[in-house]
Amino acid sequence: GNWEDDKTQTGYYQVKTWWRSMEDFENWTRSKSFAKAHSKPKMEMFSGPSKIEVHEVFLSTGSIESLEKDKKSDFMSLDELSKFDGVQSAKIYIGLDGDVYDVSSAASFYGPGGEYHIFAGKDATRALAKGVLDEEIVNERPGDTSDLDGLEIMKLEDWKETYDSKYPIIGKLKPKSKL
Repeated sequence: GNWEDDKTQTGYYQVKTWWRSMEDFENWTRSKSFAKAHSKPKMEMFSGPSKIEVHEVFLSTGSIESLEKDKKSDFMSLDELSKFDGVQSAKIYIGLDGDVYDVSSAASFYGPGGEYHIFAGKDATRALAKGVLDEEIVNERPGDTSDLDGLEIMKLEDWKETYDSKYPIIGKLKPKSKL
């Protein structure tokens, strides 16, 4: 955010954020990252009345049917995800607990030769939850969390918060029944 001078008042602190959906925004406001960021706000942020504005922007002027089609295209199969590995495409995507993140901004980590390239174009759920950089774990039962213990579930939740705070979610992985 930043301070905006206003000639008719004392000024105001303005924060602008963009979300793919209201659900994503609401999930963010319930996250540990949000709570941490808002636990010790700058005092000048609250020198005047608080105001929140929520605006919805539609990226399509087509029919309801085309909007529904666009919604479905947000789902990505594991095969589609595999094309975004930094080799076949300049974009680098990673699946994590059902979401697909664009980690292209961290190509030095996730791109070819990067320490975490093993996750590029893959569902990294199991490996991150287990805390291992093992291609066999990455490739076995992608996205399956059914056998994770409590500590691994907590690690997975921590990774989700980290990815949510650093990288945009560009879609969802297709559930297994839809693969």
